[in-house]
Amino acid sequence: MGQSLLLKGVAGKPGWAAVSKIQARAFASTAKGATLLDDERSNLVEAAQGAGFADADFELVCSSLTPKDAPEKQPRRAMQNYEAILDFLTAEEWERILDADCTPDEVMQIIFDRLAKLGARCPEEGTKQLCDCLVIVCTEGVSKPISNGKKAAMYQIVKKSGSSLLEHLVIHWHT
Repeated sequence: MGQSLLLKGVAGKPGWAAVSKIQARAFASTAKGATLLDDERSNLVEAAQGAGFADADFELVCSSLTPKDAPEKQPRRAMQNYEAILDFLTAEEWERILDADCTPDEVMQIIFDRLAKLGARCPEEGTKQLCDCLVIVCTEGVSKPISNGKKAAMYQIVKKSGSSLLEHLVIHWHT
């Protein structure tokens, strides 16, 4: 790059300062638009040092080669604890959940609707586990033991449903 600059060998001659300014601006605008690796930046700084820029113009070139700070990452959304959901289910919801004909999907729908009304957006793991237990107990009963396979399967269903909770909540708030 240093060989292509017009400044080579003209430092101190008439018109040098004006050409230095033009070349520095062109160099800086090109460098600012480029994604450069550290060794490429280093090579360009070396080329600029030998190019014969005026001091102020050399500073402009160097500042264009200085990596900018990475954009600040947005903080992760805070997890919400809704383990008290049992206290907020209405009598009608409890009646429906405890109905022998209520399917696991219907129980989850009732729970998700209540969570949406309470403002849940990012439930933490404990809330998901509680919802899992609620679905299992309400649809399987407590009088007989629940197999580990059934527990694992139900947990996966609730976990997957929990991951789509945000979609459900968005749909709920737009209807």
